[in-house]
Amino acid sequence: MTLPESTNSYAQGQFRPHGWRGLERDGDIAIFRSEGPYNLEMVQALKAARQANEDKYGPGGRRATITVVRNSLMMSPEALAAFEEYVLSLTVSGVRGAPVAWVVPQDVEGRDFMLPYFERMYVRANRPWRAFEDVDTAMEWIRSLLDAKPAAADPAA
Repeated sequence: MTLPESTNSYAQGQFRPHGWRGLERDGDIAIFRSEGPYNLEMVQALKAARQANEDKYGPGGRRATITVVRNSLMMSPEALAAFEEYVLSLTVSGVRGAPVAWVVPQDVEGRDFMLPYFERMYVRANRPWRAFEDVDTAMEWIRSLLDAKPAAADPAA
């Protein structure tokens, strides 16, 4: 099921979000399409979109997340801090151990600079996380982890 909402539908505050994130589902896997660079308003819109989708559709049984990034992975320091708070809040709310794969091709701006920040976030959140260059390899890794353990809560991160 593809959800029509994206972070653009949940903009808040006085500034327009920079960056975009949309969601589709593939069974137990939430697949985000994301395009940066990102600012704080985009992360705030992400939080609002997640809550609205849960209110409207429920968690939907998703047990893993793949985020496919285009253009840029760069974030302002405020956006990075807010995104880390968001990731950690998911763990506190019951999302423990749900695997996360990011697909970030070599041509994405800031890839090598930003990926270590995200890896540390997910380690702190006790979530299996890896970065890949293509969706097929990311999907193989996610499916291998899902096949190896029982269902977890909705990760949506």
